[in-house]
Amino acid sequence: MSAPVPATLSRSQKLVLGTRVTRYMLTRTFQTPLYAIRRNRVNFLLFASTFCLAGSLWFSVRKISAGCVGLLINDGKAQPHVFDGGMMLLTNPLKDSYVSMRLSPVLKRFIRTYKTADNKDVEIHMRIALQIKLHWAPEIWTNFGRDFGRGFLEKEFDIDARQVLKNYTFSELTDTKRHSDLQMQVIEELKERLNDACAFHHLILKDPHEIEMEFRTPMF
Repeated sequence: MSAPVPATLSRSQKLVLGTRVTRYMLTRTFQTPLYAIRRNRVNFLLFASTFCLAGSLWFSVRKISAGCVGLLINDGKAQPHVFDGGMMLLTNPLKDSYVSMRLSPVLKRFIRTYKTADNKDVEIHMRIALQIKLHWAPEIWTNFGRDFGRGFLEKEFDIDARQVLKNYTFSELTDTKRHSDLQMQVIEELKERLNDACAFHHLILKDPHEIEMEFRTPMF
C-alpha cells in the first residue's frame, strides 16, 4: 500500500518539483524542433537555401527608373558602364552600390554673394537648366556627384563669377538706370563663361538665352 500524499508540500519539495517541471518544459521546447530538423534535414536545407537565394536577389537586383541613367559604383568610383532607364541591374550588395541620374533638364537656382572692386558685397541671383550627356554620365558623377547641377555651379561657375565681378563696382552692378548697358555686358560675359564650362564638362546648357541673372543688394 502506497504512502499517503501530504496535503501540503514543504519548501524543499516545492523547489524540487519546480525544478523538474522547468527541466521538462525546456526539454519539450528545445528537443522537439531539433528532432524535427534532423528528421526533415533535406527539406530544411532546401528552405534555408531558397530563403538565402531570395534575399540575395532582393538586395542585388535594382531597376533603373524611367527617364534616368544608372551607374554602378565600386569602391567609390563610377564604372564606365551606362545603364538606360527600365533596365534591371545586378550588383554585389557587399561591394557595389547603385546611383541614378536624371536625363531630363534640371532647373537650379544659384544665389551667392561676391566682393566688388570697391570692396562691397553684391548678390547674384541666377536660374539655369542643365542636362547631362548620356555617355559622359560616369565622369560627370565623379566630378560633381549625383546633384550635378549644384556641384557644377559651386565648383565651376563660382570661380568665374568671382573673377568677373571683382572688376566692377557695386554701383555699376546694381544701378540699372545709369549702368544698364554695362550690366548686360557683364551678364553676357558670365553666360559665355558658363557655356564654355558646360561644354568642357559635357553638360548641356538648356536655352542659354533664357537664363535669368541679376545683381542685388544682399539682404543680410
